[in-house]
Amino acid sequence: MLPEAERERGGGDPDAPARRTGRDSYNASGGLAVAVSHSHDTAEARHRTGVLLFLIAAAASFVLSIALWFGGNREEGVFVGLWVPSILAAGAFWIAAVRTR
Repeated sequence: MLPEAERERGGGDPDAPARRTGRDSYNASGGLAVAVSHSHDTAEARHRTGVLLFLIAAAASFVLSIALWFGGNREEGVFVGLWVPSILAAGAFWIAAVRTR
């Protein structure tokens, strides 16, 4: 019986392409399509970054609104505070738009 490494490489034939498992996939010509896995990771990272940026913007708007309110600029504080739901709604729209692609 062949060792595990030998079986995965194609039964000991050094010219045989290695079999891959997991997230890697093969294209029609038999070559490994690593770009598929890489683009998926990139899209996930971009999605997480976008969500994080919207949350940071909403939190910063909230904190600025509180600072303005308690700093005596109540009208400006209310104005900036109204940005929070708008930023969160824009973030929700962005998330929905990215997932439909």
